[in-house]
Amino acid sequence: MAGGEAPQVNADLSALGGPAALPLRATGEGEYQLEAELPQARAAGRQRITVTITQQTGADLLQTRLSHWVAVLPGEDLALAGEDLAGGWQLSGTGGADVRLAPTEGVGGGLAIGA
Repeated sequence: MAGGEAPQVNADLSALGGPAALPLRATGEGEYQLEAELPQARAAGRQRITVTITQQTGADLLQTRLSHWVAVLPGEDLALAGEDLAGGWQLSGTGGADVRLAPTEGVGGGLAIGA
């Protein structure tokens, strides 16, 4: 805003294991860039990040918050079934289908889902 101090732009990455107030780098007039390295040991799922823009003007302190949901993906492959279904997973069918795991024959073995 004209006549005010330069805006301060910070991202709250605490939901992703990062800092709660990471300053964004100004890249041009009103443009900012977020650069961060985050730990991999986070649970997969949706997480919200929030960017806060604060600017002191001659008359007031202005603040705006922008929030965005991001998808956190696992850092490694997830095993769904080995000898049995992995913890936290369940099989279900629609339309009354009876769904179950069955051993498979052949190279590598494994399990098949049968109805």
